Amino acid sequence: HLHALSIVHRDLKSDNVLLDDNLNAKVADFGTSRVLGAVGAPGVAESTADSGTASMTKAVGTQLWMAPEVFFGNSKYGPEIDVYSFGIILWELVTRKDPWCELGATDYITQFRLLNEALEAGRRPALPDGFAADHEVYAATMQKCWATEPAARPSFDAVVFSLGLV
Repeated sequence: HLHALSIVHRDLKSDNVLLDDNLNAKVADFGTSRVLGAVGAPGVAESTADSGTASMTKAVGTQLWMAPEVFFGNSKYGPEIDVYSFGIILWELVTRKDPWCELGATDYITQFRLLNEALEAGRRPALPDGFAADHEVYAATMQKCWATEPAARPSFDAVVFSLGLV
């Protein structure tokens, strides 16, 4: 829904997804969100019409959920960064662990260095043994969400459809 309104959350993570009494998810904390559109209004990022990206703040968000293009300081990005973060949330739901816990970092600086190395190598958090074989659609959707190339990531409409949520 947010992307249909040209809103990019930019800090999508499990801490920012709240559940109501019926376990319906609600996205929260729009403090870093931006609207793609005309320049000049507060919180509106200049869009690049041909690519759906915009010039925005570099490295905004929480690094463990951050798309590689944002982590590496690119200032041109779009809604695909939220799809990447959602892929990390899907991983959290499977493992019930913090993202990238296998890096074993004990402090922010070490975490940044190890995450930088992992992302540069194209790695993603490890799936539990046998998970992909037992849950092909879920695993494939998750892996598409965290594709290295933003253009290879599905839209949220495609994610919702592939997970059978519609």
